[in-house]
Amino acid sequence: MKHLIIYVGLFFLFSDFGHASNFNKSYADQTSQDYSSVKNEALKLDKAIKAFLADTSTDNLISVKSIWTEARKAYSQTEIHRFYGGPIDDEDGPEGLINAWPLDEAYIDYVKGKPESGIISMTLKYPNITKDLLIELNEKDGEANISSGWHAIEFLLWGQDFDDFGPGQRPLSDFIIGQNSNASRRRDYLNAASELLVENIDQVLIQWNKNDPGSYYNEFLNLPEPEALTKVFTSLTLMSSDELAIERIFVAYDTQFQEDEHSCFSDTTHFDIINNYLGIKNVWNVVLTSTNIQILDSNLVAKIQSELASIDLALNKFKPPFDQAIFETGQRAILLSVVEGLQRTGDLFRDAGLKLGASL
Repeated sequence: MKHLIIYVGLFFLFSDFGHASNFNKSYADQTSQDYSSVKNEALKLDKAIKAFLADTSTDNLISVKSIWTEARKAYSQTEIHRFYGGPIDDEDGPEGLINAWPLDEAYIDYVKGKPESGIISMTLKYPNITKDLLIELNEKDGEANISSGWHAIEFLLWGQDFDDFGPGQRPLSDFIIGQNSNASRRRDYLNAASELLVENIDQVLIQWNKNDPGSYYNEFLNLPEPEALTKVFTSLTLMSSDELAIERIFVAYDTQFQEDEHSCFSDTTHFDIINNYLGIKNVWNVVLTSTNIQILDSNLVAKIQSELASIDLALNKFKPPFDQAIFETGQRAILLSVVEGLQRTGDLFRDAGLKLGASL
């Protein structure tokens, strides 16, 4: 009988431990998978950029733009893993080198009315354009002084957007030596920015490597579940109600200023919004399938699911491009409903996190 009691006690001890770590492992696996997908897409982009530089043709430029767009979708789904001091945005995290915005185009290259502006034009000050230079200059002397990442590459590929009904149309000649005085430097810049993007994404992915005992993945696995939940629900709450709802949708909705949209050169902001939202849903699904969801009031779960379903419907009705939707009455109503739904969902996520043991 004594041994039976011990075995039963051990069974419940390890059952509780197994349950407590189930959420941590499920979330860590999801995050590792997300960043692995981005790394693969970034490698495809780098390969396409190198092919474009080797054979600078209209077809290859179109191909690069398409691959950038697909890679960007994958990255947008990872942004739910921010806001709690993880590998992407802790003190040493490369988020600012990967995804900083808004971007002052004139910091990088020529713009309308300023043909000699930008790092690319500063041949004497910056004789060699390298990855180290882009790191050094990123956000130097101002938050809009973005020199690297998704949006720097986007601007180099598309150029400024002056088309009311389409994206920017950077001329192919900008990259052809002999047809543009800074073509060689622009090519160097594009190549360096692409390679740096791959390296910075890899830096994050390495930290989510389950096979490295010293990685953040294994550190996260060993957190008490309430601490892990605090991190994840901090991200769910802030990404929903603040970053996506306000910074990425409402600001541009309110100002009706194209420069306030996230991917303004390529007119792909709608993909940013949709995939940021998919990232939120992916992590919420991890919560639903790997925590003791019975702790939650069934009405609370139902409210969250209802809000998400309403946002789904609104996004399905949304008609891009975003920079035109912010002027059209019906589309503005849809965008406002998404903002309000995301804010209500963020509040509900906070309630759910508290009930599950998070400290928010």
